[in-house]
Order: sequence, then C-alpha cells, then structure tokens
Amino acid sequence: MARPKSPDFAQRQQLILRSAAELFAAQGYNETLLDDIARHCGIKRSSLYHYHASKHALLHSLITWKIQDLSDKVDQAVSAVHGPRQQLQALIATLVQDYVASPHEIHILNTQSHHLDAAAQASIAVLQERLIGHARAAIVHLCPEQRWGSKSDRVLTMLLFGMVNWIPAWYKPQGGMSPEQLVDLIVNHFIGGLERIAET
Repeated sequence: MARPKSPDFAQRQQLILRSAAELFAAQGYNETLLDDIARHCGIKRSSLYHYHASKHALLHSLITWKIQDLSDKVDQAVSAVHGPRQQLQALIATLVQDYVASPHEIHILNTQSHHLDAAAQASIAVLQERLIGHARAAIVHLCPEQRWGSKSDRVLTMLLFGMVNWIPAWYKPQGGMSPEQLVDLIVNHFIGGLERIAET
C-alpha cells in the first residue's frame, strides 16, 4: 500500500524544490548531494524519497514545476489584456518580475537541464513550447502584414527570450534600475522595433 501524503505535502515539496534550486545554482548539480538538500530543508535524507525517487527526478521535477509555474502566470497575464502589444508587454513584465524574484530557479532552467536524460529533456521541451507559443503568436499578430519567411517569427521569439532569460545572471536590485524600469526598457526596444518592422 502506498504511503499516504501528509497534509502539507505540496508545501514541503515546493520547499525541497526551492532549496535544491538554491544549492544547484550555488554548487552545481554534480557537486550537490541529496544529504545537502535534506540538511538545507531541515529534514532527513530518507524523507526526500517520499517526494523524489532520485536527484535526477528532483531536478526534473524542479524544471518541470518552474516552467509550468511560468506558463500559468503568463497565461493569466496575457488573458487579462487585449491586443498583441498589450499581451506581449504583459508576457515580458511577468517573466521579468519572476526572473528577478527567483534567480536561482531561472539559473537552473538556463544551465542545468543537460543533466537530464533524453526522455526528461523531451518532456520539458513540450512544456517550453507552451510558453514560447504565447510570445510567438503575439509577435506575429503585432506585425500582421509582415511576410514571415524562414521561420523569422521563431527567430524573433527566441531573440526575446535570449534577452530576458539571462537577466538573473547580471541584474542586481541595488544597481539603480527597478524591475519596472527594466520592463519598460525591454518593451520600448523590442516591441518598438517590431512596430517599426510593421511600418515598413
């Protein structure tokens, strides 16, 4: 018979994921032991196996959870506004705010997925497409007269994610620019550039 889940299962699972993200970001995936994660969470190593069968499973769960979390937040933000410019601006603002708030988790998304096996990487790629699709659709609708060739809409979409994905690597809250100012900067340059493309 399977062991029943405790009432705070979801909260403890998220604590483990966030702790793992912090340690993986600071020490690296290979260098971080399950003992380190358990100690950081204040639980026994044996308790970790109630949540994750292995360190690989924990990393997979962490990346899966974070992508789904971002996708859900973007879904909500985009559905709350109308028009491609507003939707793209809402997507950018949502990503930037979350990236600034959870840099360790984003660092893992950007740098540690290669530790996963092929099946896990494939499942993550499917989840990523949901997030990418929002931006791609808004970009195409923002420039409806543009004749997209050679998948240039995909290229522009990945340029946008290239711009925002590495924010945690260099952004410092004490550096003099607020997250809101950073959003405005990205919106003005990226969306402003798209609007100029649409005018040509």
